[in-house]
Amino acid sequence: MDNNSAIISGTTLIKWSSAAGEIVIPKGVTEIGNSAFENCLALTGVIIPDGVTRIGHKAFAACTELKRVVIADSVTIIGKEAFKGCTGLTSVAIPVGVTVIREGAFSDCTGLTSVRLHDRVTVIGRGAFSGCSNLSDISLPQSITRICEEAFSGCSALTNIAIDGLTEIYQRAFAGCTGLTSVKIPDGVTAIGSEAFADCSGLTSINIPRCLQRIGKRAFRECTGLRSLIMASRSTSWPSRRRQR
Repeated sequence: MDNNSAIISGTTLIKWSSAAGEIVIPKGVTEIGNSAFENCLALTGVIIPDGVTRIGHKAFAACTELKRVVIADSVTIIGKEAFKGCTGLTSVAIPVGVTVIREGAFSDCTGLTSVRLHDRVTVIGRGAFSGCSNLSDISLPQSITRICEEAFSGCSALTNIAIDGLTEIYQRAFAGCTGLTSVKIPDGVTAIGSEAFADCSGLTSINIPRCLQRIGKRAFRECTGLRSLIMASRSTSWPSRRRQR
């Protein structure tokens, strides 16, 4: 691949609009700029080598033919919507330097089936994996303390997920995960946000821990298959039946 079409300022790759096939980020680049590869429809693979520390917002957004991404452990920031709409991407491994999966980073990656997270990740940002309708293989490490709004909404292929380590499940975090069949809310969770599990029509059972203090409005709306709800505490505050509708 000819690197001459890449626009680089200092150590930042600003734009590479003609990128095609599989490319390697040029030596000396430490940052991939915002929208640097956005809508590069001929891009099929990218190797981000050691030395790169930041992938900018929407850097690879809507690269629909992108199938292979290798990210070096030197990367500490994957920007908002960095890979949004990369529908050809099937798997991704988050580098050990990244502790926060930012807002919409992999949203609408409908071909994504597998995500590998390490035990330094602490936050799954808002809508980080929303709309990843084929995502079925993801293990959340116990280091995660926050799963933000709509983080996994619409991940209809998820059948189970371990959520140890959390203190709160945010609004619509798992809404529309129709493949989920059972959920065990871990000890330590004190609040479940509004519509957190709304439209999880495959959910049949859920365990509520003693420490839970608040369940938001319509948290289990349209969970039409729910048959078993086991609660360990009588102190939980439920919205009224009328307000759940």
